[in-house]
Amino acid sequence: MEVLRASAEKTLSVHGIGGTPSAPKTRELWDRFHAGAGDNSVTSERLTIENRFYAGYRHSEIDWRKPVHGIFSNFKSDGMHMGMLVERLEDMREQYVFIGNPLGFNDGWHFTAVNDFEASPEQEELNPTWQNIRIWHRVNYVPARTKDGLVALVPREEFDESDQTKGAIAIDRTFKLTSCFSLGGLVAGTLLANVVKQGSPSNELVLKHLELGTTFGSVGNGVGVFVGCGTYAKSAFSGFEIASSKFAVTSHLGKVSDITVAKRVVHPYKHAATGSQLVSIGIWKKDATEEWFGLLGLSPPSGRLPDSARFVSKPSQDLMYTLDLRRTMKNSSSWNSANSAQPRVAVFLDHAFDPVEAWSIVTRLMDEDLSFQLISHKRYGPDLWPIYSETVFGNANYELHDCRLQVATTPADKVAGSVHFDSFAVVGGQGPFYLAGDDCIKRIINGVSIASAVCHGPMTLIGTKWIYKDGPTITAFNGCWIYFRHVLGQFQFLKPGEIVSDDVHKLYTGNAPRSSQVFVEQLVAAIRNGRRQTSCQAQADNDAARSSWAPGRSGISLHHTGALDVVTMSDRMGSLVREVDDAEARGLDQNCDHQRRIRQSEQKAANVKMELDAMERRFAQELREAKCEAQRLVRDAEMQARNRVRDSEMSLKAEQLLLQTAEKKLEKAQWQKNLCKRQAANLEEHMGKSVHTSSGNRVKTQEHGSWRVEAVQQDEVRRQKEAKRFEAEESPHLAAMSMRPGIIAGELR
Repeated sequence: MEVLRASAEKTLSVHGIGGTPSAPKTRELWDRFHAGAGDNSVTSERLTIENRFYAGYRHSEIDWRKPVHGIFSNFKSDGMHMGMLVERLEDMREQYVFIGNPLGFNDGWHFTAVNDFEASPEQEELNPTWQNIRIWHRVNYVPARTKDGLVALVPREEFDESDQTKGAIAIDRTFKLTSCFSLGGLVAGTLLANVVKQGSPSNELVLKHLELGTTFGSVGNGVGVFVGCGTYAKSAFSGFEIASSKFAVTSHLGKVSDITVAKRVVHPYKHAATGSQLVSIGIWKKDATEEWFGLLGLSPPSGRLPDSARFVSKPSQDLMYTLDLRRTMKNSSSWNSANSAQPRVAVFLDHAFDPVEAWSIVTRLMDEDLSFQLISHKRYGPDLWPIYSETVFGNANYELHDCRLQVATTPADKVAGSVHFDSFAVVGGQGPFYLAGDDCIKRIINGVSIASAVCHGPMTLIGTKWIYKDGPTITAFNGCWIYFRHVLGQFQFLKPGEIVSDDVHKLYTGNAPRSSQVFVEQLVAAIRNGRRQTSCQAQADNDAARSSWAPGRSGISLHHTGALDVVTMSDRMGSLVREVDDAEARGLDQNCDHQRRIRQSEQKAANVKMELDAMERRFAQELREAKCEAQRLVRDAEMQARNRVRDSEMSLKAEQLLLQTAEKKLEKAQWQKNLCKRQAANLEEHMGKSVHTSSGNRVKTQEHGSWRVEAVQQDEVRRQKEAKRFEAEESPHLAAMSMRPGIIAGELR
């Protein structure tokens, strides 16, 4: 526990949590934001944040014979999603690990957003006390490949950035995750952009577990992480079913990914071929979370506290700055230029929008004295709706870290149809999930000729005139690509901070907060240029109209009679006037003809540029497709080669095993043969000894027999001699006795 507590304290210090925020390296936006303190539009407050650190299970602590749950991890998860899930796993004493890329400078910790919930107000109603809580989670395993190219996990303690095969353990039926979780918030896009990319170990990790029949659990927009696995052309979860959500883009995601969106907030689906199960919940709200936990076998809770070996809580006092734009804009959603003829811009932003993007756009439009109106999704309620931006803590490189904006917006259904906008800009963050698919916003967007969107903002353009096959080239936050699967040929994956300017279609898109200032410059230039072109066209139309009524044309005379006074001149003066009028008429005709030719040339140039752009896009698309196909073929070939090598290695190992078995049998047979030889030699020796002994015994027996026979014979001879002697000596006595039988008989009696 002490080790965990020390790691937690170090991590809070590294991220500057609890201290006084310092200005970022790029401080232009920061300085302008804090300059508002002079008119009391910027306030500060200290938030008491509960930092809950969950370390998960280390590799040495896990019993892989029991269930092991994996949670995909990165920054900016929804704090309530992550917190309630790990609370439940700890409560039921389930083994769980965090899967992701560890950061070396902070012991591998990631953390969630604070109070920026994905589904507002449903999550506030679910648990009103879940406020000012930050969930920290440390990576336990890193997706990787073995030296043989097999999908693997590397324990964080053994992970080596320079050799990611070191310590890699291949995934198989004895070493796999029982369930995989992907949660909501902006983390889903981050994982799709940086972790679960096509061909990455994380992508292959999901595919391998899909093959092994694992259970997948998703919350809210987190389902997009699983939908993005596979290839850019086809999702690995194609044919699955997912739960519906409060966001229209979920239905669109299902449509472009060949996935059915069920009309249920919680929905389980089991894949017949693999046995894998996807249990998704579209909105984290009352009467839904327990059903989701139950379907995953994590219900009911017992009320046990987290294990102190894996959990520690540390409070912090976080300083947060709030700039209230309502004061600057006089409690209105509109900023009106002093010149009523200036262009008007619709700025779309919504719940938990990105503050850097919004502040970059708003300040630039103010500097250019361009009128704009802040618009959110339609709501049944008041004409003005206050919302906050997200607040980014613990990231010193973010240009407005520890800062948030508060604005008043007009719901889209309250914007009058008579209001005309020259252009629009869509701010990113979580707001576009609320904006996309709103029919009132579509009406405004489709009526504008200059469009711009940044980060997640381009999602709002889906379903409008701006997004279609072979249409404008676009970019967005790279993790948003799954929503553009149907027009992936026009989608460009760029480095964070880059933009795409499609001047032909007048669409300007950026892919990250740091691209906001460049992209808004492009937008302002396009607005100004569009106004100049409109003004030139109007002037040309005016000139053409005047020339059609010029003196000396259409038979109209300079001398008018009737109610008008008659002007008399000399013939010479009249001739000069006519010549002047004719010269003016010719000049006007030439000017109109020149303007017409210029417009025709510009139109031809624009058409040629459009054709060239279309050809370039087709070529780029074909090149991308060819590259993708080549990469796919290379991957397939590599996979086949790896499979063949693996099969050969397995065959070789089997042959080696057979050979080792045969060698052992041969050694055993040889040993048995030698044993038999030794036993035969011993038997032969024993038999020799037995024969020798038998021979000796036979000789002795024969000798003894001869001696006995001789002794018997001698005894017989002796006996015969004795008998003869006795007969000789006793025969007279016997004869005498026989003569006296009475005497003998009496003696006998």
